[in-house]
Amino acid sequence: TTDLKDLVFTDNPSIELDNFQYRQYFGPVTIGSEGEVFDVVYDTGSGWIWVGGKGCRGCSASKHKFDPATSSTFDSTGESKTLRYGKGEVTGDISFDNVGVPGSAGAKSKFLPAMQGKDNDGMQSTGIVGLTPVPTDGEDLLVDRLAAEGVITKREFTAYICLLYT
Repeated sequence: TTDLKDLVFTDNPSIELDNFQYRQYFGPVTIGSEGEVFDVVYDTGSGWIWVGGKGCRGCSASKHKFDPATSSTFDSTGESKTLRYGKGEVTGDISFDNVGVPGSAGAKSKFLPAMQGKDNDGMQSTGIVGLTPVPTDGEDLLVDRLAAEGVITKREFTAYICLLYT
């Protein structure tokens, strides 16, 4: 049998996602000048990127948080934004920093380091990377930014889900 990790689908970076009860698929994203790694849900139904920020109220205490002081490329607009997901929501200042995937260079992207969270108790990750193909709410689509910077060769992503039964 072939191990899924041995398959190569493209020259572009690939991300292995963890499966939580067939409801949340999450994996790594890098943020900041040092490429700090955060586990995020890759969400095809939204476009914003957000992670819990240092000092976030209402974010899971056990999850890793983004500290803007650790990144020399961080910049905040000072403009507050609230993102709603089902019953949950997060609020923080719209910011910019390098965002990418492990093993590749990032691209300066708009994101939200959340400072307030509500009803996100079931999340198994630190945040969300939205992968919607069309921006609808002023977001900076990560796929667009990575393609513009030459990190990926085309403005596209592909998800492979392989369920193995033993």
